[in-house]
Amino acid sequence: MLLLSTVFAHGITFLLATIHVNALTCPSGYTNGDNDICYKVFSNHSSYFEASASCESDGGRLVSIHNAFTNNLIQQLAQKEDVLVWLGLKCSDTVAKNCQWDDGQGPSYPYDAFYPGNPSVIGSCVLMMIGGQADGKWISGDCDNMQIGFACQVTQQGSCADFTEFGGQCYQVFDQPLSMATAESLCIEHCGHISSIHSNDENSMISTLVGAQTNYVLTGLVRQNSGSYNWTDQTAFDYNNFGNNNTAFGQCVAMSMVNELVNIGKWITVSCGQELPFVCKREMGICAETTTLAIGTLAPSTCDAPQFFDGRGSFYSPGYPTSYQGTNPCIYILTVAPDDLVQIHFIDIQLSNGSTLEFYNSFVDTVPFNTITGDVPSSKYFTSSSNVMKMVYRAGKQAADRWEAEFLPAIPISTVPAVTITPSPNNPSQCNQMFTIPTNITSPGYPGNYPALAQCHYELSTTPGNRILLTFGEINTEQCCDIISVYDYNETPYNPLLDRFSGHIAAGEKVFTSTLNQMYVEFYTDSLVQDTGFTASAVNAP
Repeated sequence: MLLLSTVFAHGITFLLATIHVNALTCPSGYTNGDNDICYKVFSNHSSYFEASASCESDGGRLVSIHNAFTNNLIQQLAQKEDVLVWLGLKCSDTVAKNCQWDDGQGPSYPYDAFYPGNPSVIGSCVLMMIGGQADGKWISGDCDNMQIGFACQVTQQGSCADFTEFGGQCYQVFDQPLSMATAESLCIEHCGHISSIHSNDENSMISTLVGAQTNYVLTGLVRQNSGSYNWTDQTAFDYNNFGNNNTAFGQCVAMSMVNELVNIGKWITVSCGQELPFVCKREMGICAETTTLAIGTLAPSTCDAPQFFDGRGSFYSPGYPTSYQGTNPCIYILTVAPDDLVQIHFIDIQLSNGSTLEFYNSFVDTVPFNTITGDVPSSKYFTSSSNVMKMVYRAGKQAADRWEAEFLPAIPISTVPAVTITPSPNNPSQCNQMFTIPTNITSPGYPGNYPALAQCHYELSTTPGNRILLTFGEINTEQCCDIISVYDYNETPYNPLLDRFSGHIAAGEKVFTSTLNQMYVEFYTDSLVQDTGFTASAVNAP
């Protein structure tokens, strides 16, 4: 905690900074770990994306693990809940060092706890096992279809992580000059806004924090068309330290760090497009991650490993807004919800001769569905055919490139292609079949164990005008990784999803009724543990 005091000596004013340590605590239900981080395992079964959203709603992120101490702690918490857990780690291939932590802490290197044979092609997400030979080890999992527990991390309450605390707020100087709009975007990514200022003490603290490294520093104050001033964080404009409020200079406001046009600490209007250093300000304890990007940049300056982004948001060329001078290709994996597609466009783009941006329909595809070699309008969108898009940026020999991209989910225009059904035993999984009601379906090999790496599709139909009542008997599958999915038919095959489930479930607990005369069941398994699977009966609904 930074406290300021003023001392007068020989007619000179000195500003003194004193550090006080705050009492840090974990939120209720969380366990204290290391580096001011708190951890909690949740037992409610969720997909990776549902788990990530739950952690964010709790003020944190899915856990990142960088040493054996944290791994053992998460293992113990997971054992208490008797549940496998999602970790905040994603892999672009089967090489462990190419797996990246969601919180921006870099690759799973030098520490990882992957079980032999992992990461694998089963999925790009990673979970921790409990029990047996793989106890506490990490394996790959299907981000969309697996429903397991998850581990969240949050900063201790009262913590500013690597920001500086003052008066219950957290501050960080970014010395890379950026425009108001770009600087505000970066501050938002770090859970805050460009700093507002509400007192002489806060103004003096920011002046001291920035120091003599720049002549001017941007504030979060903006003049509105009405002539009034508003802070970007929407707090009250209750303090004024203008030294020059000439609107001809611009609509944004900077603080002077030199005795030039105005004295040190005084404010002066500037153009909002003027690129200046700035200070981000946020509430204490609301960001689980430390600031891992190079100070003042919107992206790492090198491309040492793939970068992963979920949901929606913006991402940037290396070192943006400066140019990338590296030779490594930059790989970006963009993921949205399972029923959506990935859509991307460029807010700012400058590609020099020889530079390319390639777009792939999934992270395993080797042939791009589109490639751009020059500037494109921001109104042009590139859309994947799945909920995962891989983008590869390759800089030319004389690269003078920069780009800012925005991605978001898009609703599919066309339906998902229907699965080709072939009767058993011609299909390798021996389970892809079409059935007419009444009928029974089972997992392959039932009542024996089902095989590893099965991909089973069951298409159920009855006469038009009737509906299907599907009742599952006893279910026994590996909870983490062998998933049953049930789909309705709403004039579109495999739409909507009714439920996904796994584990040990009593007979009669899973019952479904179709809307029309068709219903679909999928059963996917991994390579680790096999069980007896399931049986289900399908009859005409009353």
